[in-house]
Amino acid sequence: MRTFLLILFVAVQAFAQTNQRDGQHDFDFEIGTWKTSLRRLQRPLSGSTNWLEYEGTTVVSKVLDGRANLVELKVNGPAGRLEGLSLRLYEPQSRQWSLNFANVTDGKLTVASIGEFKNGRGEFYNQKKNGDLYWESATISPILDEAGQITHFLAVKEDISERKRAELEILRQKQYFESLVQNSPVAVVVLDNNYLIMEVNPAFEELFGYTNREVVGSDLDELINSEQTILEARQYTQEVTGKPIHAIGKRRRKDGSLVDVEILGVPVLVGEERIAILALYHDVSVLVRAQREAEQASRTKSEFLANMSHEIRTPMNGVMGMLELALDTQLTSEQRDFLQTSLQSAEALLTLLNDILDKVRMLGWLGRVAG
Repeated sequence: MRTFLLILFVAVQAFAQTNQRDGQHDFDFEIGTWKTSLRRLQRPLSGSTNWLEYEGTTVVSKVLDGRANLVELKVNGPAGRLEGLSLRLYEPQSRQWSLNFANVTDGKLTVASIGEFKNGRGEFYNQKKNGDLYWESATISPILDEAGQITHFLAVKEDISERKRAELEILRQKQYFESLVQNSPVAVVVLDNNYLIMEVNPAFEELFGYTNREVVGSDLDELINSEQTILEARQYTQEVTGKPIHAIGKRRRKDGSLVDVEILGVPVLVGEERIAILALYHDVSVLVRAQREAEQASRTKSEFLANMSHEIRTPMNGVMGMLELALDTQLTSEQRDFLQTSLQSAEALLTLLNDILDKVRMLGWLGRVAG
């Protein structure tokens, strides 16, 4: 970044200051006729150290009721005469100035420099002769005599394109990550190192019923926990300062109702320094309810199987017992054959029932394990 223009104004009339002014008065201090010393690099931004010096006058006047300034520059130097006209226009909505310059030599009007000027400093978007766009900063500082009166103004301009590109990239990345958080379907909370809420996203507002404005600066654990869960939450908060945490639990909404959530927390580190804590809450109420319903269905099925097993085995055992007793009595060979066939059939039927019930119980157990 190189300084490429240095201008020294020598005041020839009193400098009028105003205690309060809106943007259109930013350049009021310059209104009047000035003896001007101009010093600039012969080839800006080329690495050259050859300076060109000019002497002459600058006349600055108001136009359009003060919403614009005309700046007439007439200076002479070893490189010849430099004569030009600048038009400054103030745009109230954006609070920015635009500046166009016309060199009398070629009669061409430059593309406008656009930016804000405040308290003697400004940043403007400009264009070089070759059409390249760049950012420049401008600083105008008063020079006082021993009596404290302004005698000169020192104006310095610098090319700050690299800095602005870096700032714009940082802003773009910041907006990108903010967009990720704001549009996430998961409730996100950012905590400072005192565990107080810095920001929440819209998903948090929807899940818990609080607005971002309501919760900023609040203690998260106290805000969304009941007496039954506060100790558990405090423990998670202490753990997350050093490592990520993952859990399932209940948290309290603004209306007092409880919601089942998956809880994730991670420390936000920059280098070795923890600058924040990120907490995420995912509503798992539907999943938890489905799990409870599945567990209830499994218990109901187990109770049914137990009852069915009892109801079927009891009469079967009775039938088999009676057949065995009948076989111990005096029977003809034909009667004995009938009873033995009946007993064998009953035993086979009981074995089949046992196998079916065992199979059903096994399937139910596997289902619970998979769930």
